[in-house]
Amino acid sequence: MKKQSELIKQYIEQSEYGPKRTLLRIISRCRGHENAMPREEAKQMIAEIHAGIKLADRTWRMYMEDYRNHGIRALDLEDGEGAFIPKTDKDNDPDYIAFKRRYASKSYTMLATVRAMDRQVNVEIVKLGDSILDQISPPAKQLDLFGVRG
Repeated sequence: MKKQSELIKQYIEQSEYGPKRTLLRIISRCRGHENAMPREEAKQMIAEIHAGIKLADRTWRMYMEDYRNHGIRALDLEDGEGAFIPKTDKDNDPDYIAFKRRYASKSYTMLATVRAMDRQVNVEIVKLGDSILDQISPPAKQLDLFGVRG
């Protein structure tokens, strides 16, 4: 496993100059939740460096997601109060464990919601019996380069 410092360095070297790279540089200097960089403060720094560019919250979240998808443990307090890198690269780092639990719980909640909706549909199908099948039209045929899909 690569160290976070190596991943961050590689990401920065491969990124073009701009707010996304600058944000990672800023938060990479913030180790541990007690040193988290407040979102508004980081956004102000980016505006000063990049000729007044105002980073929207949605853009901030997209940048953070991109860092994470590249293996960088860019963590946040999930309340706009700050972003940081965990103090250690270990999987048992307390900040990383706390973040991972909060982050994973969101996907669990979404999955539970989808399952509940699916169960509801299945319940309705059972209640309505075969008549529901008469109301569902077959899927449209789609052409592809190799023939017809259906």
